[in-house]
Amino acid sequence: MRGKPTTSRNCSELNFNAMKLILAALLLFTALTPVFAQIDSINELSNALREGLKEKDQKEAALLSASSDTTSKKLLSNNITVIGARKGLSNIVAHGIFDYGKHPKEYKLVETSDGRRALTFKWTYMGRPYTETIVSVPSNIAEMGDTPDLWRVITKSMPDKDGQTSEERVYLKIQRGRDILQEERFGHTVISLNTHLRERELRQEQWRVINGDYAERSATHFKTVPLFMHDFFNTEVAGCQYIGEEKLANRNTYVIRRGAELFYYIDKEKFLLLQWGRNEVFGAGKLEVSYLASSFKRWSGPSGPLLLPSKVSVVAKGQTLGSYSVDRVEIDASPDPEIFTPPSF
Repeated sequence: MRGKPTTSRNCSELNFNAMKLILAALLLFTALTPVFAQIDSINELSNALREGLKEKDQKEAALLSASSDTTSKKLLSNNITVIGARKGLSNIVAHGIFDYGKHPKEYKLVETSDGRRALTFKWTYMGRPYTETIVSVPSNIAEMGDTPDLWRVITKSMPDKDGQTSEERVYLKIQRGRDILQEERFGHTVISLNTHLRERELRQEQWRVINGDYAERSATHFKTVPLFMHDFFNTEVAGCQYIGEEKLANRNTYVIRRGAELFYYIDKEKFLLLQWGRNEVFGAGKLEVSYLASSFKRWSGPSGPLLLPSKVSVVAKGQTLGSYSVDRVEIDASPDPEIFTPPSF
């Protein structure tokens, strides 16, 4: 008989605890309902933006596939004749200094006739050598699926405990089209008391210098706007329309629009390509990001000299942000094919 009240009391306590759990769950659900609604709204906005970009890409593809007008074809042909670009030109490899802010960097740029592009920077910061590689491979060359068509890797040379030097990855970004397959920012290994290694997060100032934040480094810009190896050197391109004449740095130029975003400014007197680039989307607006050639030089090649820019400025919204100085150019060289192999991820 004495056990019955205890059992009843235990049941009452269990029921009371169950009620508290149910009430807590209801309160939690009520509190989270606005959050769920917000997540749904964000997902709907994300889907709408994705559909908008898809529609924009389709319109751009249609414009780029349209026939170029006669004037544009003639102007581009004149440029090819003046600089000495011949059909069959396979690649251009340029070396020099990239001056962007307070930290100039050595660069090597490989551009091929099939649209592949690999840009390598080397510099020293806080006593350590850094290397940055940005590679773009056209989607029609890259395999389908999750095979990337653009990647960016930053590494730092570090000695290990045995005194051997190895490359430590600082940053990695891998994309296919607009989709980011992987993006990762790594820690920063430092030497402590010259005896052992430890990892430390980069300060914001360190990261800003190392990362670069170059204006023209958007995926679309890097894929579609070459520095030297233009696709119209070897093929008659579509989508070009002559716009008219315009003054550029006290020089008269012919303006060609290609598709909706790309543009070329060709010198009226010498038919040199002076400025080229594209309109980039930043937030709700557009920003014109372009390359501006201020000097030219003839570079020797196996099939004759080629007249190319020897200094190119990076211009955004009318402001000069940096420049490429060209010290050496190789024409129809044999670049290492491994540079176009994507990193493991």
